[in-house]
Amino acid sequence: TGATWGATGRTFDGVDDGIVVVNLHKNRLTLEAWVKSSDITQTYRGIVTQRFTTADADPYHEYGLTVEFAQTPTMHVTTGGVRKSATGSIALTSWTHLVGVYDGSNITLFINGIAGTPVACTGDINDYGQVLQIGRYYSSGTGSTFAGLEGEVRGYSRALSAIEVQRNYQATKWKYGL
Repeated sequence: TGATWGATGRTFDGVDDGIVVVNLHKNRLTLEAWVKSSDITQTYRGIVTQRFTTADADPYHEYGLTVEFAQTPTMHVTTGGVRKSATGSIALTSWTHLVGVYDGSNITLFINGIAGTPVACTGDINDYGQVLQIGRYYSSGTGSTFAGLEGEVRGYSRALSAIEVQRNYQATKWKYGL
């Protein structure tokens, strides 16, 4: 996959690096990562995603934590064939802690331990049979791979509470100079 280890996480080249991991497909989940982009011109870059298909067609994801338009972190969840997203805004050339939580009723994106506005989303997450990827937006091949560093990447088959997200942020921020 090409992603190499650095002092604080894996380095992704933005060309073809990615890691395939076991699926978390559940009806409640949390995706978490520290990220630092080395290319703020990127659009639609996968941090941790379970893609809908390799075709460029909506709904794009079963679920995923991505960076869109260079500085817009986004948590996507698809239920009932409809993708909904919670977004935020950051400067990705600095280390940032991102956590996307789906609790069965809402999608919430946390940035550096602070919750954004929840987006209503209910139902079972659609299962399109794709794999969970770290560092890629697509399920295979090249395209929309993350350029930069990802550290402390975690996936949970449950929704973390705001207290748990804050605890994880506080426990790891020293590694990233915060």
